[in-house]
Amino acid sequence: MDVPAGEAIEQALVDYVTERCAAVRVEVRWLGLDPARLAPGGRPGFDGDPCQANPTLTLTWAVGADPDRLRVRPDLVVWVPAQVAAHPVAVGGEVEAVPGEARLSDLVGGAWADGAAVAVRELRAGEALTQLNVAAVPDAVTGAIVKVVVTSGSLRIAAEGRLLHGARVGELVRVYNQATDTVLRGVLVSSDTVEL
Repeated sequence: MDVPAGEAIEQALVDYVTERCAAVRVEVRWLGLDPARLAPGGRPGFDGDPCQANPTLTLTWAVGADPDRLRVRPDLVVWVPAQVAAHPVAVGGEVEAVPGEARLSDLVGGAWADGAAVAVRELRAGEALTQLNVAAVPDAVTGAIVKVVVTSGSLRIAAEGRLLHGARVGELVRVYNQATDTVLRGVLVSSDTVEL
């Protein structure tokens, strides 16, 4: 007994998307074509990138030696493994990330995979962590007292300063020097040292 064309195409699409997107779950809300228009007994195959929003795919429907090729735009919900927030987090709060699942469409800006993070905006428990809603935990926080160092040849001068914004080691920072009432720019070389 032949499997109806619609079921065969849908199952082939789910298999294709699962493999190409490393999906844990795929929901086909709309196939993008009327399977009744296809010749019975065909074998489906797909080509194209199903991991993007509103994908356009090529469906190959093989019946005999001359297969049909159709462009389809299925409506898909693709779930992939992702780091999610374990608990609700306020802006600036440290995020506890746990493995979970997220809709591919929710991973705008790219999935977060850089370790410890703080919330850039309020997060719900189970919400996917992305480059847009979390940021790396800074090595030095806003207002931290740091040693500002200037080196010229064998001469090395150090003064105390206050960091004007949080940063990670290696990033450019602005530091306020109260003694001279100036704002200086330099590189954070450790959690308590800035080199100009």
